[in-house]
Amino acid sequence: MLVKQSDDFYVNCYSRSSGVTGSCNLLSIHFPNGKNFRVLIDCGLFQGSDDTGYRNYMVPFNAEKIDSVFITHNHIDHTGLLPLLVRQGYQNEIFTTYDTARLIDVALYDSCKIKNDDIGTALYTQEDVGRVIGQIVGCRYKTIIKPHKYVHAIMYSNGHLVGAATIFMNIKYPGRDDINLVFTGDYNNKNVFFNVENLPKRIRDLKISALFTESTYGNMDSNDPRLRPCLKENIINAINNGKTIVFPAFAQGRYQEILLLLKKLQDANDIPTTIPIWLDGYTGQEYTKRYLYMDLGIKKFAKNFMPKNAKFIPYKGRRIIRQKLIDDPRPKIIISPGGMGNYGSIQKYISNYISKENVLIHYLGYCSPESRASELINASYGEEVTYAGMSYIKRCEVKWSGEFSAHAKRNELLNFTKQFSNLNSVLITHGEPEVRKEYAKYLLKNLSESVQIGILEPEYVYHINSEGVSTFTSNFEL
Repeated sequence: MLVKQSDDFYVNCYSRSSGVTGSCNLLSIHFPNGKNFRVLIDCGLFQGSDDTGYRNYMVPFNAEKIDSVFITHNHIDHTGLLPLLVRQGYQNEIFTTYDTARLIDVALYDSCKIKNDDIGTALYTQEDVGRVIGQIVGCRYKTIIKPHKYVHAIMYSNGHLVGAATIFMNIKYPGRDDINLVFTGDYNNKNVFFNVENLPKRIRDLKISALFTESTYGNMDSNDPRLRPCLKENIINAINNGKTIVFPAFAQGRYQEILLLLKKLQDANDIPTTIPIWLDGYTGQEYTKRYLYMDLGIKKFAKNFMPKNAKFIPYKGRRIIRQKLIDDPRPKIIISPGGMGNYGSIQKYISNYISKENVLIHYLGYCSPESRASELINASYGEEVTYAGMSYIKRCEVKWSGEFSAHAKRNELLNFTKQFSNLNSVLITHGEPEVRKEYAKYLLKNLSESVQIGILEPEYVYHINSEGVSTFTSNFEL
């Protein structure tokens, strides 16, 4: 059913991404007095596909006309193009949580090394990152942020990551019904390092014009057999069989979570403390140090997450040390940044270990279908595989476990959605195209018929007022 459009008070949403990376949504808020206020929700890097260079060449919005930026969490697919935005002329505040503000510099400075093959240079410079850091405003959870007289936002805890936020935005104008928006960001309802609070009832009972929801696991329930907890079993079996274990891990989040699990296995005498655990990669090491020594709201017991015999690979001489580890046949555990194995120091280990039988490469979370991780996982023993531009015969063991995933599954997302007693529409983002469609069908079956369901695509403008959403074709180009 078409919603009657308000012609003087509404929000137009332009979404940049139709996949799981490059998160970036522009809200153009139109007030009855003829004024506009433009808000950007995340400004992420595209990863994994052939056209990422083109997409990462620039932020396709007029940066000088954007009034405010909000960042949901510290992952590069949500933050990675902030330096380009600033270089293009954005000069206002970048709002995020205090914890994200304390962590965001690590990945951004590291991303200065990424070369854009389409233009033959790095994406941006350290000076660009420095300007971003200078514009960031750290905010407390559950505190009202006022980027505009009629636009107020509140950040609430989100289990996806230390510092992650679900954002509530209230847009008002005298004599008009409020437009209330909720952005899940990448969402999870739990985290081993901190407690996740529910949204307050006063927010859940409001009339919500649109809920912007991620859909990474929009085709999978939490009891799906593919998510069966198996990591502990796989680690113990590999160690008992004298294998080396390689963990590709996102530098913030899973890197620290696997360390905590290894410590628990040591404490329970499930694995010996004599097995060396090597921690590679500057970003993973730096985040680990900040988890240990910064006040990031981490629970006291979880602060003690370092296993025995864990060793940082020093920056100086790292290439020589890596090669010695690879050449040493004795069992060991290696943790290195690069969650899907498509960037960073993890490439060195995987390319050298693919053809070795005494190795387990274990992925710890979501692996997109086009990623190198998926190719390795799905390849049979003895099959030829391509990795980092070279061909290999796969002889190593490759496993995947979703139990460390930082994303809620579709039934958990549904439970979150059903908290809102007066919900007008759901707009689906951050998922593979086919998964978004499956999640849309799932919501249509499980929510009231009065709730509109939309799938954010760059081809459309999403016109939101107090009653819901309508769309029209966009002239927006990637």
